[in-house]
Amino acid sequence: PKIYLALGQVLADTLDLSGAIDLLRKAVDLAPDNPAYCYNLGLALRMKGDLDAAEAEFRKALRLDPGRAAARRALGLVLRQKGDFVEAAEQLHIVAGQQPEDAEVRHNLGTVLLSMNRPVAAIKELREAVRLDPYFSEARLTLAQALQKAGEREAAQREREEAKRIDALRRARGRAVVLVQAAAEHLQAGGAKKAVAELREAVASSPDFAEARFRLALALERTSAPPDEIAEILRKVIELEPRHARAHYELGRMLEKQGRNPAARQEFRRATELAPGLVDAHRALARAALQAGDGATAIAEFGYVLAWSPNDAEAEKAMATLGAAGGPTPPRP
Repeated sequence: PKIYLALGQVLADTLDLSGAIDLLRKAVDLAPDNPAYCYNLGLALRMKGDLDAAEAEFRKALRLDPGRAAARRALGLVLRQKGDFVEAAEQLHIVAGQQPEDAEVRHNLGTVLLSMNRPVAAIKELREAVRLDPYFSEARLTLAQALQKAGEREAAQREREEAKRIDALRRARGRAVVLVQAAAEHLQAGGAKKAVAELREAVASSPDFAEARFRLALALERTSAPPDEIAEILRKVIELEPRHARAHYELGRMLEKQGRNPAARQEFRRATELAPGLVDAHRALARAALQAGDGATAIAEFGYVLAWSPNDAEAEKAMATLGAAGGPTPPRP
């Protein structure tokens, strides 16, 4: 049955729904007590528009596994499509209890309540959807409809404006992603200046897109930009995304170039804490520790380098030298 399930899912993905349904029915026939197979068959039937058959499969999945939230949600959505708003609301209420942090469920429930002409109850669910996902513009538009229906015109207008702003941000982020991809291709072809121009445009288009700023910092180094300019960009990356390990590592490198070695060591250490497998950061911290006369840290960090890269010549040489000087036993993987 697993093979029929996998083939059926592939055909469903390519929108060959008739073929998908035939294969998924075969999976259900072979394993009639497996709720996952009933659920997947129901999804394909719903996509084809056979709502009665889809409903039957979702109900069967729930008889086999009453706690299967995905099947209950799918059942609620089919019931909504069929116009059975009362039971749809009941099913989606149960799912909301099972998955209280799921904004999509709250939105689904809110749309059903709005269709039942219960705007106050709908507003409660839709506000929760927006609280859980502030960038859920579709939920904000539905909330605006509910507020309008409840006579709260000013609040409805605010939600419409916020949804419009969010959609604009999403379009800007999409454009920024395209620019970042184009910049990567130009960098690979040796066009660093062109890449920098594209990445600056990406940052201007989506100022909170941390990865665009990070790529800009890397590209600027390829053009021999001043370390302080690159460091400032990397600080902004870290402000937007504090756990960006490579940004901490690259900032450490820029601080080293500025002669700010203690601050650089702090950044290298933070990078190793966030990404223990970032060998470059361990190596940089080891080198900085050696320069500062901190043999214990150097041994520990070169030991980590060897743990990840056992044949690293620089680390082996440093460990041999430090060991001969009477340092502590290095860590081993």
